Amino acid sequence: MSKKTSLILERLQLLHPKHIDLSLNRIRRILDTLGNPEKLLPPIIHVAGTNGKGSTISYLRTILQTEGYKVHTYISPHLISFHERINIYGNPIDDDFLISLLEECEKKNGQDPITFFEITTAAAFLAFSLKPADFILLETGLGGRLDATNVIDKPIVSILTPISFDHMQFLGNTIEKIAWEKSGIMKKNSFAVIGPQLPAAENVFLQKSQDLNIQTAFYNKEWTIKSTGQKFSFTYLDKNLSLPFPSLQGSHQQYNAGMALTCCYYLKNNHYISLSDQSLITGITTTKWPGRLQKLEGTLAQKLPSHFELWLDGGHNPAAGEVLVDWAKRQKPFIPLYLIMGMLTTKDVEGFLRPFVDLNPKIYALKIDSDHESFTAKTLTEKALKLGLQCEPCSSVDDALNTIQNTCPALSKQRILICGSLYLAGLILQKDQLAN
Repeated sequence: MSKKTSLILERLQLLHPKHIDLSLNRIRRILDTLGNPEKLLPPIIHVAGTNGKGSTISYLRTILQTEGYKVHTYISPHLISFHERINIYGNPIDDDFLISLLEECEKKNGQDPITFFEITTAAAFLAFSLKPADFILLETGLGGRLDATNVIDKPIVSILTPISFDHMQFLGNTIEKIAWEKSGIMKKNSFAVIGPQLPAAENVFLQKSQDLNIQTAFYNKEWTIKSTGQKFSFTYLDKNLSLPFPSLQGSHQQYNAGMALTCCYYLKNNHYISLSDQSLITGITTTKWPGRLQKLEGTLAQKLPSHFELWLDGGHNPAAGEVLVDWAKRQKPFIPLYLIMGMLTTKDVEGFLRPFVDLNPKIYALKIDSDHESFTAKTLTEKALKLGLQCEPCSSVDDALNTIQNTCPALSKQRILICGSLYLAGLILQKDQLAN
């Protein structure tokens, strides 16, 4: 990122006293001054949920691009560079183009209060309106109903990934309340793909679809997933397909892939796209999504002895903890696990760690070196110890890695997982120079 881009982004951070202030009024105002670029966009696939949004979008992008379609993508947060958020034709936005967009948005906004996410979302809509494409894959930032991305009139498909507890201070402290906020992306007389859900969330989505006459594809109703040996089978209505396991690690990725496949078949059945089975297979087996159960092979990993495995995951809520434990238990041969963990103060540490009690990993806690408030290593350690887990504070990732090397059995296979925050994952990828 250029110095000029960094300076503009720093200025935009100062336009509102709060990092998060859910509302659609401010972004509607600036979009009006920009000529309403959100109304000049190609068909949009809008994705909300607690877990799996980014992976689902990555599968969709790879499938559609393999089939030859031009695709733009909007995600948040980024891991290393802000440019990752606005993806043009499969590549992070060009720096000069980004600068021109941010300067235009800054000029049009003046000194009016607007959050960083709102004004940069406006920049993304402006970028997409200037670059012709076939589809836009649009990820919500937080929630759905009042998320800045929800100014679009009507997506061609809405996707609701699994709902779990996260951001309760903004979305509510029950699954029903969180699901209701997320369901705000569902629009009247449209189509929605619903991922695996807790019953409380599924009931909310079912009621919303009935109220708004929304055609739906619910997991375990219109579409299903089943593992069969070294493959998994996907069924949507009368279509059945046997596929290799997804390229992304973890059994949960079969469900993320399933949501993408369901969306693609809906588009095909309604003549929005052509779609070959080979494009689906290529898309599912070649998708890359950094920071999600990613095996590191760059500079950090190369510092370790060859019998060590080093993994990275940005998961940070109770459902993510369950996914990581499931992944660890499925590894063959099973290897005792070390965790290196940092978490933001807005996250549920106990909820994230509780699934790990059965595995009893040795945990090394650290404070994240980030602009966002994170727990101290001492506080994380105390919370882990209260759950009966082994944990000790460390000063850095390098400190934790050195301690593990010095204390683990010599030449025995070791698996280390760095986890707890996407912001921590981004810092690690910056250090791991060979990461994709």
